[in-house]
Amino acid sequence: MSNQADPNDPNLTRISDSTQVGISNPPWQELKERKVLDVGGEEVGELIDLYIDVSWKKVRYLVVKSGGWIGGLGAKYHTIPIEQVVEYDADRIVVDRSREQAEGLGEFDPEVLQY
Repeated sequence: MSNQADPNDPNLTRISDSTQVGISNPPWQELKERKVLDVGGEEVGELIDLYIDVSWKKVRYLVVKSGGWIGGLGAKYHTIPIEQVVEYDADRIVVDRSREQAEGLGEFDPEVLQY
């Protein structure tokens, strides 16, 4: 699996745009806006969406926003493969990478993927 979501992959869709129910456990709305941390506890960003594979009905990528000012100006967006998640709880999601590695996994242009 690639480290970056492919906007041309017809099987990938944002869970926020999906009509599929029960695709994530816990439910998507409970995960949204959780802090994403690296294995050392440093903040990578905030979860803003998930990419799901509609044919397999599985989450494939986290969409994480980091940095930026009011209204998201200057923010960076990254996709992180779901396999990189090592832990999550009510407040945070921990990925099995340093902050630098996590940020380098899949930065994308929000204009292309409409964020």
